[in-house]
Amino acid sequence: MKLSKIVAVLFVALSIVSCKSDDDGANEFVYNKANLEGTYSLNYFVSTEVETTIINGYEVATTTTSTGDTFQVDFIFSENGTYTVDGEFRETYTVVVNGETTEEDSQIIVISNETAGYSVSASTSLLILDGETYQVTVFNENELQLRLEEASSSNGDTYLYTEELRFTRQ
Repeated sequence: MKLSKIVAVLFVALSIVSCKSDDDGANEFVYNKANLEGTYSLNYFVSTEVETTIINGYEVATTTTSTGDTFQVDFIFSENGTYTVDGEFRETYTVVVNGETTEEDSQIIVISNETAGYSVSASTSLLILDGETYQVTVFNENELQLRLEEASSSNGDTYLYTEELRFTRQ
């Protein structure tokens, strides 16, 4: 009798697991233009710019870090391939040259209904905003996270810029 109960419980458990796997991915929220459309509130911004320059044979590294806070900024992605940004936030930045802080300040950034174009590359998870190509690192029903990275070099000097933006869907 005990063996038949164990077999029955095992059969029910396997049935539940197999039914669950049939539904996997059915409600997945995929990154594409139609799913991107809507209003997003900016809630995180950090950028870092590192310039390394050779001056009289010495390497000079300048790092500028910008951090946003006190966000009241909305991004609205429209179906016609344009987006509008409206609102303001505080940006605090620090400049460090060869390990020494040379400048720290903050400013209020005000953006008044600025509109630009965007395009979506769903297969590569890229979002092009006004010519800048961002990697979409998180996209779901509630949030969007973007990362931009640009690097270049010329005559021994190097430049690296990174930026991360995070949004909550409204």
